[in-house]
Amino acid sequence: MKQLLLCTILAVLFVACEKTESSTYSLGGQYMGIFSRTGMDTSQVSIYFDQNRYEGISSRPHYPAVCKGTFVLDDNTINFSDSCAWPASFDWSLILSGTYNLQISEGTVRIWKTNGAITDEYLLRQPTR
Repeated sequence: MKQLLLCTILAVLFVACEKTESSTYSLGGQYMGIFSRTGMDTSQVSIYFDQNRYEGISSRPHYPAVCKGTFVLDDNTINFSDSCAWPASFDWSLILSGTYNLQISEGTVRIWKTNGAITDEYLLRQPTR
């Protein structure tokens, strides 16, 4: 009976101490990777995070449209507020802005959002030294 009680207490402590990766993690530094949109090509991207600010570039003009602004982490989401002026001559849904899902695991950051049948996804890693 004592062993069952001890196992139960240990299981409760293990679950209570478990952390969600995104809620305890803060993005900082340079991240590089790829952007993809459902049914379209990929593009190389680089995003620098510093406190609550970001700045980035893409290997293809406006695909995606990554510039600079601020961001807020909230559990498993990240909300980007873009501060750049954009021309009217491209698809503004490609601007890195608004709320995205966030998954952080083993040095990989996945940022994505789905709108209908279209998913925009950023798969990023910090460069190794």
